[in-house]
Amino acid sequence: MAAGSPRQRSGDCARLRPQGGTDDGQAGAEFKQFAHLRRLGAVVTMLMLAMIVIKPNRGFGASTARLDDNLQQGVLRGARFPAFDFERLMPTAVEVEEIFGSHGLSTSRLFGGAASPEVSRLYLVDPHAFVQAMKRRFDDLTGARNVVVARDDTLIKVDGVVAECRVKLRGRSRAEYRLVAFNGGGKLRAAAGAWKYDGAAGGREAPQARAGGDDGEPMAQLRVEDEGGGLNDAAIAAFKYNLGVLLSGASTMIPESAIAPVESLPELAGLDVAPDAALLKSTVVLKLNGGLGTGMGLDRAKSLLEVTNGNTFLDLIAKQVASMKKQHDTDLAFMLMNSFSTSKDTLAALAKYPELCTGDDLEFVQNKAPKVTAADFTPASWPAEPSHEWCPPGHGDLYPAMLGSGTLERLLAKGFKYMFVSNSDNLGATMDLTLLTHFVKSKAPFMMEVATRTDADKKGGHLARDVKTGGLLLRESAQCPDEDEKAFQDVTKYKFFNTNNLWLDLQALKRIFEKHGGCIPLPVMKNSKTVDPRDKASTAVLQLETAMGAALSCFEGATAIVVPRERFAPVKTTNDLLALRSDAYQLTKDYRITLDPARKGVPPNIKLDGRYKFVDAMETMIPEGAPSLLRCTSLAVHGEVAFAKGVVFIGDVIVKNGDEGLKTLAAGTYGSDTAGVPAVIEL
Repeated sequence: MAAGSPRQRSGDCARLRPQGGTDDGQAGAEFKQFAHLRRLGAVVTMLMLAMIVIKPNRGFGASTARLDDNLQQGVLRGARFPAFDFERLMPTAVEVEEIFGSHGLSTSRLFGGAASPEVSRLYLVDPHAFVQAMKRRFDDLTGARNVVVARDDTLIKVDGVVAECRVKLRGRSRAEYRLVAFNGGGKLRAAAGAWKYDGAAGGREAPQARAGGDDGEPMAQLRVEDEGGGLNDAAIAAFKYNLGVLLSGASTMIPESAIAPVESLPELAGLDVAPDAALLKSTVVLKLNGGLGTGMGLDRAKSLLEVTNGNTFLDLIAKQVASMKKQHDTDLAFMLMNSFSTSKDTLAALAKYPELCTGDDLEFVQNKAPKVTAADFTPASWPAEPSHEWCPPGHGDLYPAMLGSGTLERLLAKGFKYMFVSNSDNLGATMDLTLLTHFVKSKAPFMMEVATRTDADKKGGHLARDVKTGGLLLRESAQCPDEDEKAFQDVTKYKFFNTNNLWLDLQALKRIFEKHGGCIPLPVMKNSKTVDPRDKASTAVLQLETAMGAALSCFEGATAIVVPRERFAPVKTTNDLLALRSDAYQLTKDYRITLDPARKGVPPNIKLDGRYKFVDAMETMIPEGAPSLLRCTSLAVHGEVAFAKGVVFIGDVIVKNGDEGLKTLAAGTYGSDTAGVPAVIEL
């Protein structure tokens, strides 16, 4: 059926089309192509097995790329194939059982088409493409207004059922699907959430988040049903948009060909602006505080971790705000975006600072989103621990969380116009009057603080310019194709990184929501996980995430400004924490943690042995405090080591203990200022 016809197919996204031919019988042709892949798969499998025998240590990257090109250009145009997977090339038996209806659904009819020989074994090169083609064929055969495909254990409730069948895949690729054709509304329900199909008489309305194929046909209208999880409309709209991007088949990558380096930007040090303290009355300071720090072995808010002199991150943040209030004699507004995991502990820890406000004036809670199965993008189900079915949607959730919680409207109603946002683990990010005044005078809707990249930052995201629009954008590591990784890490080409210190015009933010029907079209990142993070054999899932800095490309006229490194002192790993606790950083009178001026804006590069990944383990290495790193360029620790009080490192140093058991490095000065020549200390 052509795009724009009265009966549009629901959920028929990113489907595969053969080259040439008409729409009539097209789905059958698609499955003929899958059958042809059987022979191709057999040949490729034999070749790859031969490669294993001849060169067992050689990877298959080049072969994969060639096959990928051949399939995209000659067999399955528009498909995207990931790295080689032997299981996807193994034959799978297909059984079709008609549950309801009288359409004569069978393996040959569903998969072969009227004039095709029976197809009982297929090579599943791309399971998702297989599901989409199966769905399209079922749609053609039944003539229903809506078609849904789900795993067989998913509860499907729909009105006006026309036909239903079960498809069983056997062999290496084992799965069971149910296909239901219907003319009314309905929903799929798993334990955690559901995609709901809002069928309407006379055809479907296009959803607000269009993510159709290149024929312009809209995707299915999808929404998550709240089953007691407290989801609001903004959270649902954000997830629906993210899911729509996934279902559309659109690439989430930003290749080199799409961007150009940013050569220069204005710098904070060069601004000629008189700070205006009166702007503080219309500005709110927001700290993102949703992280648990599980990567560092913590089971509560990372901001409760002690940083220096008995102060936690939260203690220092509270004291920073109090210092600003006293300095400028104003009631500076402060808020936190907590998560369900951090809210309780955080509010308890801040109870001793009543001047920070309470309740909705102090915090709002970020949303959660369903995980989707990697195989067919249905809601992930994990009855053993239902909480595993949900995930944080990334700090890009700041925007829908502000809208859905009512925080945005409350702030605007109180007369607030601007917001300064930063991470709670970045103690260098404080309210800066010069930056605030510059932002307001620039009339930009959005401003990002960036810093100059060093080798220590090469694996993180960077700023770039969109070749098509000329505007600024942010490229994260998850958005970089493998073949562009070298360019991504070139700090001389892409010179600036996002500090995640952002300045927002709240009225402009409201206008963005109004323009896009209650959501912000942020770039979507796919994070591959297992539904139970501790069980690698559990269901493979995708977590759909966004980054708040990526809004840079959503606001017309958004800008960036280069700030000194002292405004960026985050703690993501124990490597960062060790550096922060050392004399390489200093605590200022207004409770900021900044690099010592002697370091000239460059932090020490710390690489600890894997045994010190968790905070409690790292603290056994420094029982009497961190060593001196003021003049240290880099420090690498291998093996079980402890530092005595009075250890000083200079330049590049490597400390090794190749034996079993703990060894202590005695007090003294180690290393030298000779660049590029590391001092190796064997214990």
